[in-house]
Amino acid sequence: MVSGVPDKPHLQLPFQPVDHQAGGQLGKRLQRALENLRKQHKWGAISDEKYRTERSVLVRQLKLLDDAVKPRQLPNLERAAEFLQDLPSLWLHAGVTHEEREALVKQVFQWITIDGKDFVDIEPKPEYAPLFAT
Repeated sequence: MVSGVPDKPHLQLPFQPVDHQAGGQLGKRLQRALENLRKQHKWGAISDEKYRTERSVLVRQLKLLDDAVKPRQLPNLERAAEFLQDLPSLWLHAGVTHEEREALVKQVFQWITIDGKDFVDIEPKPEYAPLFAT
């Protein structure tokens, strides 16, 4: 608070990092397998066709692994629940911009269906679903 004016609220929910060390081990093994395959091909131990087939499989596995273990952030659900309980007053706070409101909605929900002024259907993103379970 600065000179009697409340701080501008932030409409961003707290996150915590997720650790994916096991994927790193598998990724290193796949990289070594690719290197060994390249050497076998270079030395003439395997044909061009066999090299391309095996390489394609290893590259696909690496891509799937990369997608699966990309660093993600999961919401701190306790803090997010506290935040969402106070959402009406934060939403209506004069210091909150339309862009911040929109960013919050995009962060928490997959979709929202509105009919006039009524919410017809709300689908939270999977990481926030526990906050909306009844």
